[in-house]
Amino acid sequence: MFTGPKEYILKVSNLWGKAISGPVLAVISLVLLLIQQTITNETTTTGLLKWGAWLTLGMALYLVMVAQYKAWREQWLERKALADRIKGFPLLQPVGNALYTSLVPFQFNVRSKSGQMVVRQQNASVLQLKITNQPKVNSSEADGRRIRATVRFYDETGRELVTMDNARWADSTQQRDRDPSVDITSVLAVDFPIGITRPLDIAFKYIEEDECYASNDDNPLYLEFKKPDHLLPVGKVNVVAEIQGPFVRTIVKLSFENAGKGEGLRALEYSWENKF
Repeated sequence: MFTGPKEYILKVSNLWGKAISGPVLAVISLVLLLIQQTITNETTTTGLLKWGAWLTLGMALYLVMVAQYKAWREQWLERKALADRIKGFPLLQPVGNALYTSLVPFQFNVRSKSGQMVVRQQNASVLQLKITNQPKVNSSEADGRRIRATVRFYDETGRELVTMDNARWADSTQQRDRDPSVDITSVLAVDFPIGITRPLDIAFKYIEEDECYASNDDNPLYLEFKKPDHLLPVGKVNVVAEIQGPFVRTIVKLSFENAGKGEGLRALEYSWENKF
């Protein structure tokens, strides 16, 4: 496909050059030569040769238009073929009630007053975003491969609060259950076969507390999963999730509310756009 006027002009010139060296102008040239050699009347010969020259010029201009049409059609066919192929690429998107909260019991180790480590359980309001692979056409290229996400949090003024370059797919193996030798990219970058839905962790909050936290694979490394850099304020929080992979770039904009102590997180709204 053409990337600029220069490529288009070169293509038209090439097609036009092939056309004028073809049989049409060759026949006209032979006819003019035959007229010059066989007609003895000078006035008649001159008139016919002038008409022949105008005919040659007109045919050359006509072939310029033919070359332009061929160049346009060639690009149109290439674009159509690419557009048809793109329909068979993975299309990752939130579908239906994709932004939702649920109450999940979190378990973690804490030190008791006697100094012993004990398991504590605390209910958390968890916000997740469901992403589904729904390509326009099911094809051999429609499975999503090594899809990862980046999630950024903003306050209502647009100030960036937290950036999670390595967002966590919630159905991946928990950190405590994984072999430490496993490459972390196999957890953060996952496959999306056609029709598969995966939840993406966004944030969590303990009901009896004010604060909430952005949530990814790093949180379990901190006491009660509270990574300090992931702390989010009370109030409305806006989020941009960028989901990327081969032939995939989906931007989801969403918002939720942290109403404070005694309340769970509230999913508000979302929108999405395919940027590939």
